Amino acid sequence: KQWYQRRVAITAGTETGLEFTNKCSHFIRDRIKVEHDYVKSLRNLKKKYKLKNSDGSDFDIFTTVKSYSVILDQLELIAREHEIFAERLEDDISTKIRHLYKEVTNNRKNLCNTGNQLKQTYQQQQDQKRKKYRLRLCVDTTA
Repeated sequence: KQWYQRRVAITAGTETGLEFTNKCSHFIRDRIKVEHDYVKSLRNLKKKYKLKNSDGSDFDIFTTVKSYSVILDQLELIAREHEIFAERLEDDISTKIRHLYKEVTNNRKNLCNTGNQLKQTYQQQQDQKRKKYRLRLCVDTTA
């Protein structure tokens, strides 16, 4: 009975761990989506406010115009950094968490099945011992 209680506790604990891992996986997936949306927004912002007269004319020589162009160029750099971050999250973390989750889920399933089989075998052996014991009692009482 003590073994069975431990098995139930371990099963519940691993289920909680798997739920947490799954929740982390969904969080990472949502974070990647947020990063991609942010990249798209930054690039749209740059397009929207790009200078139309920026074709190498005299207009580009003013310090304020140059500064403004640098700010817009920085938007693209920031967008690229967030894009790289999202790609690394996907490649390095999200994919590995999904694989780990699947692997652990399969291992847990196999171990639970083995535990159930062992429980059934144990119960069958206990039933056989009880039958033998009852038969011995019947034989001893009749003799």
